[in-house]
Amino acid sequence: MEAKKISELIERTGVTRQKVAESLGVSVAMLRKYEHGYAPMPDARRAILEKLAGGAGVSSGSLGAGKSAAVVLADIPFSALVEEVARRTRTGQVKETGSSGKGARRPLRAVAFTDVTDA
Repeated sequence: MEAKKISELIERTGVTRQKVAESLGVSVAMLRKYEHGYAPMPDARRAILEKLAGGAGVSSGSLGAGKSAAVVLADIPFSALVEEVARRTRTGQVKETGSSGKGARRPLRAVAFTDVTDA
């Protein structure tokens, strides 16, 4: 995505770069690299940014004001979501709660997807 387009989308969200970065799961420094063309923005993050810019505003810790995360995520292509989960797993960002009572967290080594029926 062209850097100028990323800047426009960030501006259209109407919130701070810090909040946009939090919603995308990146640092402000990484967001600026995307914005200035120093790093390519992954498709999954681009899809989230486009959703944030196109609709309701973003609040800290949520993807869209007034919308559940499931509704927002349903509009993002599945392949982009899988790509993002895989990337976060590889970099150790995805954690699971340990079996100890202390709530210890450890990095996942793999992620498996299974089909479920809608209720």
